[in-house]
Amino acid sequence: LIALILSLMQDANFKIEITALQTAGDVVALLGPGVAAVRPLLVLPLLQKLGDNKALVRQANVKVLSRLIQALPPRTVAEVLASALAAEPWRVREEALGLLMHAILYHAPPGGGGGGAGSA
Repeated sequence: LIALILSLMQDANFKIEITALQTAGDVVALLGPGVAAVRPLLVLPLLQKLGDNKALVRQANVKVLSRLIQALPPRTVAEVLASALAAEPWRVREEALGLLMHAILYHAPPGGGGGGAGSA
């Protein structure tokens, strides 16, 4: 199933590409933490899609990666997104940084934890 979704994500037809990304997001949501088993297959194609020229493809891709953020442990997510920060296309770096901030906020302890610049 994952191989089929990945091949459809590379399709030249825009609607098929978007539908494949939405399906990938649904699979990630259904698998939950079990998605770790297929993470190596999913991550590289998803990171490459961050630099797509079509805004709707990038948005659908960010939704899939957001679901991965919710399903995977924080360290795994940070490693995956940090690797994308070295990519050459600026869009990939920009989206990866935004997703990394999302991951930090999602996995942050409730109440914000320790003292920061705003604590007195």
